[in-house]
Amino acid sequence: MSEVEIYECFNKQQKDYLISITVHKAKNLHVFNADTFVEILFNDEIKRTRTYRNSDCPFFNEYFVFEIRTSLENLLRKNIHLAIIQESHFLKRNSIIGELNVNLCTVWKQNYHTFVKKWGVLEKIGSDHKNETAGYIQLDLSIVTTSEPPAPSILQSYDNDIIEENLLHPSTIPSDPENVKYLVNIFDGTFTVKRDYIIQVTYGSFRTKTRAIKYAKYCKWNEQMIFNGKFQSLNQMMTFELLIQDYYQWRTKCSVELNFNDMCWSIHGMPSNKPSFGPAQIKFYEGAQKNAYYGKLLVSITTEDVDEKLTVSSLQKKQDIIIPLNENEFWNEEIFKINMIILSADSIDVQHNNIKAFLTCEDFITNTIDLNLKDYKFTKLKFKYAEFESNVRPLMTLSIKLQDNRLKNQANNLIKMLSREMESNIKSFKLFEARYFDNDDYQVKCLKMLHNDLKNMLEGLKIKTYNKTFKKLTDWDSNFLEYVQYTLDKCINIITSTLSKSNNKAVLFQEYLNIRDILSISINDVNIAPADVILNVTKDNKLLAFHRFKTLDYVYSQAFDSKGQFCGKIKSIVIKPATCMHSCENCGCMFGKFEIIMWIGSDKEVSEFLPQSAIEVTSNKINFTAEQYWKCNVYVHQAKIRPIIDKNNLCHPKLIAVLNGMSEHTRVINQSLSIVWNEVLIIENVKNFDIGDDKYYDDYPSITLHLYDEDKKKFNLIGSAIINVCIIKANDKEKKYQGDIRKLFNHLITQSPPQLRWITFHQNGMNVAEVLMSAEFIQLTTPTITIQERDLNDSIPIEIRPNIRKFHVEVTFVGLRDASKNYNFASNRYKIEFLMGELMLSSNFSTKKYKKNVNFLDPHCSGYILLPEQFQYWPPIIIKHSNYYVKHSSVIGAAMIRRPEKFFIEDKPKELQRFLLNDTNEKVEEIIKINESEPLLGKSSTHDSFINIKRALSRCRIPKFLQINTQSNQFKSIILENEYTWWTKFYNSNREENLQNENLHSLKIFHSELEKQPEYEYLNDWAYPIDMFQAKHDKSNISEKYAKLKCSIKITKCWGKEFFETEKLNMVPSNFRFKRIPNLQVEIPILIRVYIVQAINLRSYDVYSHSDAFIKIDFGNQSINDRAHYISNKYSPIFGRRYQVNGIIPKDTQLKIAIYDRDSFSNDDLIGKTKIDIEDRLRTKYGASCGIMKEYNSTGYNAWRHSQLPSEILNKMCEFNELSLPQYFPDHAVLAGIEFKDSSQVSKDGNIKERLALSMLHNFDKIHGIGYKLIPEHVETRSLHRKDRPGIEQGKLLMWIEIFDPKKSIPEPVDITPIPPRNFELRVIIWNSKDVILNDRNIFGKSMSDIYIKGWMENVDNAQFTDVHYRSLTGEGNFNWRMIFNFKYSIGEDMMVITRKKSSFEKFDTELKIPAVLNLQVWDNDSFSPDDFLGAVAINISHFPQLAPSHEKFSSKKLLIYDNLFAIDGSIRGWCSVYGKEGNQGPIKVTGKLEIELEVLSEEKAKLNPAGKGRDGPNQLPLPK
Repeated sequence: MSEVEIYECFNKQQKDYLISITVHKAKNLHVFNADTFVEILFNDEIKRTRTYRNSDCPFFNEYFVFEIRTSLENLLRKNIHLAIIQESHFLKRNSIIGELNVNLCTVWKQNYHTFVKKWGVLEKIGSDHKNETAGYIQLDLSIVTTSEPPAPSILQSYDNDIIEENLLHPSTIPSDPENVKYLVNIFDGTFTVKRDYIIQVTYGSFRTKTRAIKYAKYCKWNEQMIFNGKFQSLNQMMTFELLIQDYYQWRTKCSVELNFNDMCWSIHGMPSNKPSFGPAQIKFYEGAQKNAYYGKLLVSITTEDVDEKLTVSSLQKKQDIIIPLNENEFWNEEIFKINMIILSADSIDVQHNNIKAFLTCEDFITNTIDLNLKDYKFTKLKFKYAEFESNVRPLMTLSIKLQDNRLKNQANNLIKMLSREMESNIKSFKLFEARYFDNDDYQVKCLKMLHNDLKNMLEGLKIKTYNKTFKKLTDWDSNFLEYVQYTLDKCINIITSTLSKSNNKAVLFQEYLNIRDILSISINDVNIAPADVILNVTKDNKLLAFHRFKTLDYVYSQAFDSKGQFCGKIKSIVIKPATCMHSCENCGCMFGKFEIIMWIGSDKEVSEFLPQSAIEVTSNKINFTAEQYWKCNVYVHQAKIRPIIDKNNLCHPKLIAVLNGMSEHTRVINQSLSIVWNEVLIIENVKNFDIGDDKYYDDYPSITLHLYDEDKKKFNLIGSAIINVCIIKANDKEKKYQGDIRKLFNHLITQSPPQLRWITFHQNGMNVAEVLMSAEFIQLTTPTITIQERDLNDSIPIEIRPNIRKFHVEVTFVGLRDASKNYNFASNRYKIEFLMGELMLSSNFSTKKYKKNVNFLDPHCSGYILLPEQFQYWPPIIIKHSNYYVKHSSVIGAAMIRRPEKFFIEDKPKELQRFLLNDTNEKVEEIIKINESEPLLGKSSTHDSFINIKRALSRCRIPKFLQINTQSNQFKSIILENEYTWWTKFYNSNREENLQNENLHSLKIFHSELEKQPEYEYLNDWAYPIDMFQAKHDKSNISEKYAKLKCSIKITKCWGKEFFETEKLNMVPSNFRFKRIPNLQVEIPILIRVYIVQAINLRSYDVYSHSDAFIKIDFGNQSINDRAHYISNKYSPIFGRRYQVNGIIPKDTQLKIAIYDRDSFSNDDLIGKTKIDIEDRLRTKYGASCGIMKEYNSTGYNAWRHSQLPSEILNKMCEFNELSLPQYFPDHAVLAGIEFKDSSQVSKDGNIKERLALSMLHNFDKIHGIGYKLIPEHVETRSLHRKDRPGIEQGKLLMWIEIFDPKKSIPEPVDITPIPPRNFELRVIIWNSKDVILNDRNIFGKSMSDIYIKGWMENVDNAQFTDVHYRSLTGEGNFNWRMIFNFKYSIGEDMMVITRKKSSFEKFDTELKIPAVLNLQVWDNDSFSPDDFLGAVAINISHFPQLAPSHEKFSSKKLLIYDNLFAIDGSIRGWCSVYGKEGNQGPIKVTGKLEIELEVLSEEKAKLNPAGKGRDGPNQLPLPK
């Protein structure tokens, strides 16, 4: 991972996104015998599944991808629409069964931006039965982007089939969706320009418009629109668009999105109210940056429950049905005066000498002021500042009529002030922590003090929230106040619980942060916010820059709790240029920094603007009569700067501090990547105006910082930042406090000198540098007359310097990897240099480049360094790649590690010392006694492999909350190791842990790459990868990666004699001995076995089919193209392939695995590829070359396949960690004083010593101080990518590799050839029927039915029928009829396998996998008309509810018992219900009951025990009585 951290603020810039969706299946469709398919619509592109015939529970399992390039803002406005459609025949139109509309904003808010196996509720469009759903559809839905990690794969689980617990829902805690209607009232609008206007409202896939108002600025609509839907809904956005007529076409001028999260809130995890908004005004702004006000619209949104008795369409639009709103009932309108004073304007990035500024609010404009610009005395600085007349400052003012919502803003305002106070306390605590880093007691007391203070403030805020009365509360107002009350109670309870239970510093601080976050998200002024005030800066009527102010933050009120937090305060603001397209606040784009005072109040309150004793007001000018003078000290210690700045890859940094037209700068540090200034910048006689303490010290002052790269040829800006300074009054400087935590904490704000902290610099949306510094203002009684020249030798005061101690640094330069082809890298010319503070270490010269790899002669070096004891003050590590010539050297590239503390290694704990080896240690004799009398493996009672498979499955696939049918499993599971394969382990592991069969072996499935697992240090424990960058040879000032350096860095504290050594810091100590350092230059031959299990969700580049995927492998000089073994037309093909390649480390380090799509008439298409770093796998201490199994077995499908025995691996680990060897006893072993037992559970096959050794390997992490987990036998999931779609996943690959030494004994490879599906026979006996609905009438007028049963599995065209039970008057039928279905079934995948064309357009047959479902239907036989459908049931024979013992004893419990027919020895008999609609109308209900008998047999057993169909022999059934 690169150490160059990117600050993401590009939401408005276009990116590539993939919308991927997997349609699994549908359930409970209210249409029987239907041929259905799913149609997906996104961004005007339509895709569809194949047609599934004759079922109300169709199974699709198809994967689709939509690609779009847009900004994130636009993407989140879009919806994806799914419709399940009944396919009609004979030229009839297809009919929509149900629809589902999902807003992508809802998907984006999920973890990994993904819904996995969730059930969406299909809505019945236009239905009269509004309480009925049209069914459910199960799908995966995700948004894939370059800046986010892909979602992990999910284990199989039948829990996902429980609809109620897996609903596709926007909230974390779903509730039952309710049928509601959203009433949208459009009252009136006021706009800046006379035109033709229409308001268009969009909700989900529905869109409607108001009538057009012709050529007007003030438009009256008074219309109501009704959207019917569900709450909670997947559509969380309602969009209002203002349409104007342009060249006889209507186009969108502006739009506003209202999110339902701002209209309703959750209390106790459940929605407390339904969405409501207003009546309130929404404001329209135009332009890419929304910087130009265009108009306002008065609207309201309410939510009502749908009356079951009424029939309403899905969308209603009524015109002129609501009366105009009486606004005086809800608010008063006041004439407000907006005043703004510009006190200073610094760092203005413009070439002109004069610019203009003015304010706008709605369509009102203040007076325009002229700003005369001057250059700084430091001539190279490209910025300018505004020059003013002495104490005179310009005033901008306007009057405007606005809603007076100050009382309603009370709760919001108090929470804002409290949140701001908490942010200040968090920053102060970090300074307190740095100041008293060695005193945990002080830190805990400080945090408890902050918690108690916060609790008191919350309790006071809770009272104040309700001490005002409003004119008239809207629903939104009432709901919001209730939510605020709940939030405050919640925060108070968290504080009370935390203080009573914890004295842990980390817990206390984290809870404080959590409360801050809870309060921050509760701020909501969407219902009461007036139009923003916008400051515009222009030149010749061209907009140069702007800044938007939230009006409520500057509104004056005599009541403190209703007053805006910045009203009348001196506020520093950064003006962004009009060309800035970044969505973040700190993007580094700076037009200038202004210091302003803004006040918004009514005409009656204008006297409160500023104290009259301090100012004199003339026409549009303010003359300040009271002055203050300050001395500004800026303490600059060191910097972490992105090292690649120019084409020479060197940096010449200079820091410039700018304030009120004055500037100071540090010295230039020439050609250095380790930057330490240790300077004090002093700006004398900084003049400000005294306008009262209560207004002056709130958010002021701040200093603008610019970081430049300067040499003789250039003066380039690196980045900019703003630092808030510490204010030291004349009487505060010398105050000292001891022991009083509150005084110590409060004094940090005014202590002199202030604590150092890291200030982040940005440019173009990126974090480009950090500088360790602080700044203070010291009040002067009189201005300094004689200003002395700054002494460049002045250093930072000792009071704030970090505490220093001695550390030892060891570095091993492994080599460069993936080096660019642009460099030849000849031997004996290149070195790597390591710089950290004053320490510089260097590798020896490089060897000759081999392919893309470069190694170094003698790569080991070490030295001593003095570093601060506090990690946060450590300097960065700079890595420099240099090219040495005869007379000079040049820098090729460089890198920076910003957080070097990650390489610090703690000392081994004292309690472990007695178990460590020293020079006098002798090996411990192993003691072991094995009891050979006990059998290690039980004998089987049968040799029928199918019976054993049944026993293995008898405990599988049952949800944890479902009871297991013990009556059908009245035998003990005995495992025969030689009757299973590797796939047995894989499928047993591919489930959640609680659903795995404990009688079968398992392995670990990683849902992402092995090198991305944090518990194994990302396999970087032996060498840390560092991306090397160099500057591009153009004017873009952008660096590019050209290689990756592998480097091992270890930093340890010095103790005892080593601490007092007088050797030079850069020298290697004379007695230093490198331990356990392998010779990295020795060529090691290796053999790699690559096992490719399966691909998942491969992106297809074919138009009408999925990919014909095959595998290609490259390693070193070897290439394997397995095109012959392609998998046809699958998006998740199962390969089950094994490959073997040879190579040499460190020459060959990258194993490349690619998946291609085989094409017959064109070049094969690359789907995606993945790369594996073999060097990391081989050298990491975690044993990634070959995972260790959970249990040791000598034979069978779990036979040990590591090249070394567990005891040999353990002995090597002990030697590596300088640990005494283990002691073995008959029933346990002891290592490092810890006793370990045999952890084998499935079988006891194998040597007891090896089983104990394996148990110790699995629990090696329990050894405190040196222990760690070993990588188990596993399958990893790797993402596939391609160069033309960087960062966007093209699919996943399940695989693993094993690495061996070809010179040693190599175990036999694992056979992972996919297990072919086996042939089975399902025997179904239809005995009787009961309570079948009667659909006909006989000649006597009595109800009757002629009943027969239809059944099928694979294809309805091959359905079988019973005979007809004529003239049933009670719904009873007797059949005694056997149906026999032959099918292929994969036990591991739990799927029935069929071969057929997916559609009539396909040329070849495709292997399809669908659930093994038995479909039974009850029909009424008619002689002269089509037969009548009476009911149906679909039985998944591997997972179905237990049959009832009689037709009268059906379980009504929600806790069902599930059976698996493949795990039952013999047949089962019982009753099941069939479902249908009476007269094909009305709701679905039970329309009959069937008595059936089910039995599944293997093909071999079926031949030994044959049976006939119907009542034919053999095993003839008796005639019904």
